[in-house]
Amino acid sequence: MLAVLAIVAAASLTVPAAAREQQELSEEYGYDHAGGDYDSFEAPSLGACKAACRKDPRCQAYTYLGRKRQCYLKDQVNPARRSGNAVTGIKDGYGEGSGRGGRSLTEEWGYDRRGNDYRSFGVPSMGVCKRACAGDRRCQAYTFLTRSTTCYLKDRAGHPERQNGAVTGYKQ
Repeated sequence: MLAVLAIVAAASLTVPAAAREQQELSEEYGYDHAGGDYDSFEAPSLGACKAACRKDPRCQAYTYLGRKRQCYLKDQVNPARRSGNAVTGIKDGYGEGSGRGGRSLTEEWGYDRRGNDYRSFGVPSMGVCKRACAGDRRCQAYTFLTRSTTCYLKDRAGHPERQNGAVTGYKQ
């Protein structure tokens, strides 16, 4: 009986670690989620920086400075700001200011709100795109293209137009 409990306990410890290693992170080139740094270290590549964030349960976001080969792990996600050669990203499940202000976002599958884009970047999932808009005060609407996994943040919510492979929404 004790051996069975030990096996069950060991299995339950390995599942979360495996799940953490599969967790997705966005990549936003030319931006930094400034602040919230709790660790920094030299990293040989963007992939190494992302892997460190993926494995650390405290990490919600990262910034990698390629020229300096410096990785910053963050325990909070602040609004993204332009930053030369930086690459920043958010761990799936977190977002800029998620839940602040009580404003939710709609989800309209098969539509796009064309125009009014002020920023675009690659993301691993629609949820990361939606959360990026939720936490950005300037963002009033978003569109996520499923084929290219590109997120478009918009400063105005135009009229929805039919488009296959797109998900759009606006702040309510």
